[in-house]
Amino acid sequence: MRNGGTSGSRFDRICSRIAQEDADGILISNLPDIRWACGFTGSNALLLVLDGSRTLITDGRYTLQAAAEVDGADLVIAESELFKELDRYSLGRLCFQSDSMTVEMHSHLRNVLPHSELVPVAQFLTDLRAAKDPFEVDDIRTALRITETVLEDIHAFIHLGMTEGVLAAEIDHRQRKSGAERIAFETIVAFGDHSALPHARPTDRKLANNENILVDTGCVINGYASDITRNYFLGAPPDEYLSVFGVVDAARKSAVDQAQAGLLAKDLDSIARSRIEKAGFGEYFTHSLGHGVGLEVHEHPRIVQSSDTVLPNQAVVSVEPGIYLPGKFGVRIEDLVLLEEDSATPLNRLSTELIVV
Repeated sequence: MRNGGTSGSRFDRICSRIAQEDADGILISNLPDIRWACGFTGSNALLLVLDGSRTLITDGRYTLQAAAEVDGADLVIAESELFKELDRYSLGRLCFQSDSMTVEMHSHLRNVLPHSELVPVAQFLTDLRAAKDPFEVDDIRTALRITETVLEDIHAFIHLGMTEGVLAAEIDHRQRKSGAERIAFETIVAFGDHSALPHARPTDRKLANNENILVDTGCVINGYASDITRNYFLGAPPDEYLSVFGVVDAARKSAVDQAQAGLLAKDLDSIARSRIEKAGFGEYFTHSLGHGVGLEVHEHPRIVQSSDTVLPNQAVVSVEPGIYLPGKFGVRIEDLVLLEEDSATPLNRLSTELIVV
């Protein structure tokens, strides 16, 4: 298990949460939560955590894989439906993950445990997973280094007439070639006015002279993701673009400089958003400031202006302000930081400066 042998402490914390619900146990069905708890990376599993026992249930495809990966839990290989393996347990009050279990899965659970009290819990492991241990941070750093190395050199590949899709494919290829196990999410490459869409998908649009290029990408190492956005320009950037770029970068820097554990998520969002609003672009910053990053590229906490969430110590979060001018261009700059008690440690090494090709 790639977590320094910490499965015991993780299960202890899960059991503490079970006790808070006055329950006998929890059935974990969310695969990233299962991986975090016991190391299993397969695509079909349930993890039953009771006071004093932990059992991973999977199917025969994963017999060898589960034996090699699972730490701190017994292993049951189901002959058919995973839920049927639960009928051997006598459970009075059992929590289940209502935010990841489908209606069909819940029906199977109810049929197998007709006399149990099933307690829906949402975001049961959210806070626990948000605080990263040193091994998790190391994996995020390693993934980030791969992505940054690719983005540092990719300007030499950018040329007139290339398509967004070709540039995205090259960025993905270079990350995989550099050791990434996979790409963290569909790489965003957007040229010119297409970059005014915050989550633009790469197309066959061709790059013209005097156009900006927005790149948002990341890769995965040992299950942990990187996430970074940088900007390039083919030709001479106009004053309007440079002005907007400066506002976004100043907002990013203010948020990074003032970020720390214990802040409310909405207050960190406000630090960046107020800079953009004062510059007259408030209506063009159309998304939250950031999000947690880990086994999932978007996880707790969400750094949004409506959230009273207290930012956890040792969480890795993105800081990604943006301004999107319809019909013109968009600018977003994204860094990752590790939240600590009195400050935040930037994980990025790559400069945020605009690269002119």
